[in-house]
Amino acid sequence: MAKIMDRAQRQVIKEKLASFDLLKDLPLAAKEELVSVVEQVHYPQGSVLFYEGESSFDLYLVLDGEVKVHKKSPAEEQDEGAPATGRTTLGRKMSLVVPDEEEQYGRCIGTMGAGQAVGVVALMQSQPRLATALCSQPSEMILIRKPEFTRLIKEPMSRDWVEKDRFLQDHLVGIREHAKSFVPITGKSHATHMFVKKKYPPGHVFLHEGQVAEGALYVVFQGSVEFFRAASGTGARLREAWKNPVMEQRKPLGLLQPTSSGILAREYRLCAMLSGGLFSSASVVGTGEKAMEEFSVIAGPKGCEVFESVGDNFQKLPLKAGQ
Repeated sequence: MAKIMDRAQRQVIKEKLASFDLLKDLPLAAKEELVSVVEQVHYPQGSVLFYEGESSFDLYLVLDGEVKVHKKSPAEEQDEGAPATGRTTLGRKMSLVVPDEEEQYGRCIGTMGAGQAVGVVALMQSQPRLATALCSQPSEMILIRKPEFTRLIKEPMSRDWVEKDRFLQDHLVGIREHAKSFVPITGKSHATHMFVKKKYPPGHVFLHEGQVAEGALYVVFQGSVEFFRAASGTGARLREAWKNPVMEQRKPLGLLQPTSSGILAREYRLCAMLSGGLFSSASVVGTGEKAMEEFSVIAGPKGCEVFESVGDNFQKLPLKAGQ
């Protein structure tokens, strides 16, 4: 049953919405409006959120609990005939499953828990539901209705998604190959979702030579990055440059030293990388191995904008997508 939220509850919902990756790149205005139209709903154990083959209406953001996703084999669907299209999750009473879930709804292909969005694939692609979703535990969710999803999430996301997907496929062979074989099953994410666009100021340090960095993959979208390697003193710069913003960012590297005649640089610049360039941490994609960085990588003099896959997103990135 949906709850009417007061101001304090809406603030709580706002904070909870911010934790969902799906919504992180939305414009601020869309995020603010979204808080006023969502519903917080409790579903008892055994509730069916939607059935495979029916029309897509709502998006479910799991706050607590667990959802199992079931999909029938082509043979099972043929035996039963076309799924009923008259059923709807919008305003209907929640259905409770029979004991033999797999016999009724097909094989369980995955489970989804707190922090995950259920039903996004069909809504984004305007397709019937690709699987049946049911609550295997009592679950608390944020419910976003289809009109609000389309207006506040799908439309702005679609513009950004197309730009990002085209760019990554143009410059990453692995993403292009992944896209050819990707099957949009609920609970699986396209590799492009694992990249987030970020803007960095001049001198931002991505990787530090000699240190061990977590797994990360970057594709330069705009601007440039520069590669440096430590060396013996390689000349001097004007002392006034010591207070330059770019120098301020590079001081932590420990490769710049002020002198009476200028700045001694214990480094040398290897190259600059422009739009479309790919670089990563020394950690091997998909293996979890870590190694020290062989170079320092720094945002160029005008800063840069990159598509980055870091942290949990990097761990979820398919092995071949990073190739």
